[in-house]
Amino acid sequence: RSKITLLATLAPLYPSFQSNAPPLKSLIQISQSILAALSPTQLEKDLPTRTVYASILSLCGDARPKVRRRAQEAVGALLSAPPPPAISHPYAEETAGWILERLEDAVKGAKRGGKKESAVAQQPGAKGGKGAEKAKEAAKAVGGQQEEAGGSDESRAIALLTFIKNLGTAWDDKATPALLPTLLSTLTLSSPHLTLAALTLLSHLFSAARAADSLSANSVQETLEALIDAKPKGAEGEGGEKLMAGWVEGVGEGMVAFARTNPDGALAQTSSAFPSILPFLASASTAPLRLATETALELMIRHCITDAEILAAVAIQPTFDPSATVKQQRPTSGPGSALLDLIDLVDKSLTSPRYAANALPHVLLLAKALFLRLRLRPSTSSSSNARPTPAASSLLSKTLVLIGKMREDDRFEWKREAEGVLDAAVKVCGPEAILAIMPLGLEDGANPGKARAWLLPLLKPSITNTRLSHFKEVFVPLSAQMFAKAEAARAGEKGMEAKVWETLVGQIWALLPGYCEYPTDLIAAFDTEFVTLLANVLYTQPLLRASIFRALSTLITTTTTLASSTSPPELLAAQFGLTPQDGKLALAQLQSLASTILGVSFNVYGKLARGEGAFILTTVGEWMSVLPPSELVETYNRVEGLLVQALAIPLPPKKGHGAPTEDDGLIPPTHALLDILIALIPHAGPIEKRFFDLAMGESVLGSQDQAVQKKGYRILSRLAEEREGRVIEGRVGEVIEKLVESAGKVANGAKRVRPHPPPLDSGPPPPPTSLHHLPSLIPEAVLGTKESNERTREAAYELIVLMGRKMSQGGEIARHLVKGISGEEEGMQVEEDVAKASVEEFITMVSAGLAGSSPHMISATITSLSRLVFEFHATIPESTLTEMLETIIIFLTSANREMVRSAIGYVKVCIVSLPSTIVQPSLPALIPALINWSHEHSNHFKVKVRHILERLIRKFGANEIEQVCPEEDRKLVQNIRKKQARSKKKKAARAEEGEDEEMEDVEDAPKPQVAGRSAYDEVLYGSDSDVSAGSDDERSGAPAAAGGAKNRKAMQRKAKREEGAYIHEGEEEVLDLLDDRMMSKISAARPTKAAPRKPLESHFKTDSSGRMRINEDSDSDEDAAARDGAISSMGAYLEAMRGEDGHTRDAKGKAKFNKTQGKRARGDGEDEGDVPVTEGLKELEIEKGKRNKKQKRETVQIGGEFKAKRAGGDVKKKDGMAPYAYVPLSNVAGKKSGRGPKIGITGLKKQGKGKKE
Repeated sequence: RSKITLLATLAPLYPSFQSNAPPLKSLIQISQSILAALSPTQLEKDLPTRTVYASILSLCGDARPKVRRRAQEAVGALLSAPPPPAISHPYAEETAGWILERLEDAVKGAKRGGKKESAVAQQPGAKGGKGAEKAKEAAKAVGGQQEEAGGSDESRAIALLTFIKNLGTAWDDKATPALLPTLLSTLTLSSPHLTLAALTLLSHLFSAARAADSLSANSVQETLEALIDAKPKGAEGEGGEKLMAGWVEGVGEGMVAFARTNPDGALAQTSSAFPSILPFLASASTAPLRLATETALELMIRHCITDAEILAAVAIQPTFDPSATVKQQRPTSGPGSALLDLIDLVDKSLTSPRYAANALPHVLLLAKALFLRLRLRPSTSSSSNARPTPAASSLLSKTLVLIGKMREDDRFEWKREAEGVLDAAVKVCGPEAILAIMPLGLEDGANPGKARAWLLPLLKPSITNTRLSHFKEVFVPLSAQMFAKAEAARAGEKGMEAKVWETLVGQIWALLPGYCEYPTDLIAAFDTEFVTLLANVLYTQPLLRASIFRALSTLITTTTTLASSTSPPELLAAQFGLTPQDGKLALAQLQSLASTILGVSFNVYGKLARGEGAFILTTVGEWMSVLPPSELVETYNRVEGLLVQALAIPLPPKKGHGAPTEDDGLIPPTHALLDILIALIPHAGPIEKRFFDLAMGESVLGSQDQAVQKKGYRILSRLAEEREGRVIEGRVGEVIEKLVESAGKVANGAKRVRPHPPPLDSGPPPPPTSLHHLPSLIPEAVLGTKESNERTREAAYELIVLMGRKMSQGGEIARHLVKGISGEEEGMQVEEDVAKASVEEFITMVSAGLAGSSPHMISATITSLSRLVFEFHATIPESTLTEMLETIIIFLTSANREMVRSAIGYVKVCIVSLPSTIVQPSLPALIPALINWSHEHSNHFKVKVRHILERLIRKFGANEIEQVCPEEDRKLVQNIRKKQARSKKKKAARAEEGEDEEMEDVEDAPKPQVAGRSAYDEVLYGSDSDVSAGSDDERSGAPAAAGGAKNRKAMQRKAKREEGAYIHEGEEEVLDLLDDRMMSKISAARPTKAAPRKPLESHFKTDSSGRMRINEDSDSDEDAAARDGAISSMGAYLEAMRGEDGHTRDAKGKAKFNKTQGKRARGDGEDEGDVPVTEGLKELEIEKGKRNKKQKRETVQIGGEFKAKRAGGDVKKKDGMAPYAYVPLSNVAGKKSGRGPKIGITGLKKQGKGKKE
């Protein structure tokens, strides 16, 4: 009742908010939420409910687009989700009635040219009942205002038509027959927009999802005929063709609806509609009309051509003969003639110049639709078991010839569309029928000019469910001929010709996988003779192996699928010409040949190079799945015997360190046999125990070949995983002891596979009496966390967590049975040797490594403990966690950096994972130990300590951290606190300005996880620091601002906000987002702007006449500054070590300072990396002067600036000084010892250098 009361309160607000759109839209949203929660009874009987809904419905015709759209969305959402148990919404019928009334009124107004017949608006309401009448009166104010403020009748009609279309399935189907006359009446109006909206809605109503339920056969036929008669006249220009496209689309959908209600009538209508619509492809000047025409015609082909018409057309169609000069006649009327006329129309369009331009690709798509529709196979009366050919083989032979000729023309523009038609033809008719009409022409004696080699790659993806004998009869002899031609060309030293023939051979055998996909004659075609042929090809032709093994894989998988199919046999026979019984017979045929095929596969795999036989192993595994158990055991015995012999042969010594052996090019026999056994694992049921013992043998796990060890451990893991732990039942302890004993012989490459022992990784948990074997694995797992290989480290972490979970499941551990613990001591009580299995007990076992003798072991133990704390902190007692943290704090005071690094990581995990009550008591000891490493830059200690302090300040407050911090280091805490405060202020300011809406830093707030990291790695290595660690500038390479640290921090924060993905592109490179190489140009690093290359002449100065001036003594200040800025960090280091102020150390460690050695030292100080000037000036024929030659000074003539250009006297320039006859003191002041330019007073020059000026 509270919802009804609320609706009664909302109803009077609609007239009040009528003139204000924003609150009106909010009011609609509130009303929608309440109405959606009401029951059907409340919706039908309560007056406030009807009043509110009537108000919303009246706003669906509002003149304001946003208000109208919001009201229509609310009505659509309510009607599409009726309250249960109702199937349709109670308001659906009255909503449709209101829309129809408003639509009729708007259409009538549009016919009258916009003049209103009555000022009274039609209001929504139920068809009966006082409640509906009161609701109508209550909403009249809203609706009346909307009518007065409404736009033109045309606009209102278009809005209502769009509203009906958007309602979708919520529209009441019973109202559709009443809607059709209104829609048809709009087709005669002179309003193209309204007519187009009506045609669009008509197409929607004709669609498959609605027409079957809402329209009767008579309604569809009458509407379709009226629509065809109302064809737009004079549709010119873009707007006219858009209207015509809507009409064509409506006719196409109408034909589909007509075909569902009256197939024969639709076929008759198609014979007249198809020829009238097809010319639009040629006459259309815009793509939308051509596309609509193609879609409509394709719908007619797919839905309006009946199976009876196809069978009748096949019966009366004369045989096609391309070489015949006289065309055979066929009946022009009767069954089948309509389809043949349609095909002839498409064939004429293919060759007509009228369709040669933009219309031809659409005609080709119509031909493709014909092939796909005519896949029906007429039943034959003969008693033979041959599968009947599709109707397209006989009816579309001429079409196929025409398209083939087009494709052969090099100037043909639409080759891709033509190949699409041929692809459909091959899928429907099969390669045999296609090649009968379009032969390849590659045989001996064929005309080379008519060869169709381009058909081979086109056939490859399209062949399926055809006769395998066709490949044996046609392509096998053809490949033999081409192979002979390749050998002859190679013997004649015609390499290019031989390569062409080899390519054709490869393309022929690439067709075999398609022939092996559901072949219809497998039992007859895939016999011993054909298997022998395949074996010979596999042995002699390495390039064809991939195609043949893919064909064998396809053959066994499709046959197995068919044999186990549960579909009705009649359906499978109609679609594929095969039944499950045929599949079972074919599978028995393949089982009889499986041993031969597997033997050939084993031999071929052993002859391949390393890493090239994955496809062979896939095929081997699939064929092993069909082997009978007896043959499977026999195959395993044979492989096992060969493996034992190969393992007994010692490895050949290597020629030198890292030098390969002679057989490094091929896979060793032991590797090949182990790979074959790995492929056997999924089917190893009969021999799983023997298989496991073989992999556990000393010859495998103790082999000196690390690849053998890796494959052995992989076999153990997969056997235990795929056999559900049955292979290790009752022998868990034996397996673990064997693994522990072989730990000393594990090669580096096998460590990554080894850390997951099969008893723990798979199967049921170890029995309670076998848990004492787990501690034997702890040392290796702990040390594995410090391996350099990342995958090995991850595997070690997983093993530690896995053992912890096994221990958490309960049980008992017999400590006296743990290997390595003195169980032989006398006087020890059995009860004291038994401990309850738990995570706490496991942590105690791991903690024993803290007493190790090497820092490496202690560091690995601390790292393992941090992983366990992160995973199981919720189940570990608080006392244990506190004790562990206090112990790790002691290691923070160690001088060994490896141990300290792990301890810092442990502390960070504790701060993130553990509650404050556990960490807070340890702060007085933790903070000083941490801050002691805040000045250490190695191993990023300074950054890590700073981040931990930031977390502690956020968790416990700056005051508490500052109290336990040493006096001399409190400035660090104060600095962090101030920067955090500034960061929060700036975030708040950005949030107020709408620039940033980030959440405040909360301890448990979720942080984005870096891709590829686990949750533990994110805690250990991630950072959510608000304060920069001071090294961002160095990493980013951005220049520091001149304003100091404040500007630098601002730049860093700005760079952090602008982080993202960048596209690297050249200045003259066109950005193509569709390029396949585009992904290689996307990087997370900001691209740096390349320095512009200076031309050669820009390195030198020029005078006023354009001549270059070369200063030999020293470079300019700008050049020197540029060189100084370009000195790298390595150059600065060498300068510091080799310069005059540098020093070196002798063998005893004593410092020896460098001494200046005259010219040699000065020469070393010059830039050795600079290119001499003479090398850059060879092309300009400028030679460098000698250094020991005294530079000649240029004479400066006094008063030269007053000299006239052509006259002999002096001139006075504008705004300049008057000519003077004395030497200015500024020109001669400070000139000592010949420095500066020479002063010419007389104006004379030496003889031969010029005359007196």
